[in-house]
Amino acid sequence: ERDALKALNHPNIARFLGAGGEPGHFHIAVEPLDGTNLRTIIEEKRELPLKEKLEIIAQVADALDCAHKAGMLHRTLMPREIVLTNGGQVKLHGFHLCRVLDTAPGQTAPTQYFIAKLRYPAPEQVKGEGSDHRADIFSLGAVLYEFLCYMPPFGEPNIATVLVKIVAASPERLESYVPNPPPALVALVDKALAKKREDRYQSAADMSRD
Repeated sequence: ERDALKALNHPNIARFLGAGGEPGHFHIAVEPLDGTNLRTIIEEKRELPLKEKLEIIAQVADALDCAHKAGMLHRTLMPREIVLTNGGQVKLHGFHLCRVLDTAPGQTAPTQYFIAKLRYPAPEQVKGEGSDHRADIFSLGAVLYEFLCYMPPFGEPNIATVLVKIVAASPERLESYVPNPPPALVALVDKALAKKREDRYQSAADMSRD
């Protein structure tokens, strides 16, 4: 995985510097990121132009597309792992939690990670099924929804309820929180959050273009 992380070279991915340690005491180093993560921006309900929000998410999608083409999933994508640097860059980090895939994008890989603490997994991950790069696209759709609405798409204080809703319920319509959203934006969010991966964007690049 260390070599795979070193190979991730994209302006919107935090640069991997090195890793080491022993079993149970593994550590990793990435480039310093001076700025504000998306979690803070959402919690403070900072007013940003819609165009700027979409540009941020598009850059994250570009970063994911780079990783997916390298055979890697992020798997733990959430707002705190997206940083807006003081220099104006968008940086995605957290790939040290990922799994290097033995299969190419479009195929499935086993999901072996702790899901209980997450609020952004795809339905197939919640159900313990094999997941592929389209799970990251669902997670990015959830992040986009929260960035737009300042409310998580399946927001409940009880994580068990959240996971049930991810599998079986639709989020509140975007119009409930965003006044007069463009129809293309509603369609983008709905497609990214589709329950069936076949109905989602089939690549992060496609989502970025929309």
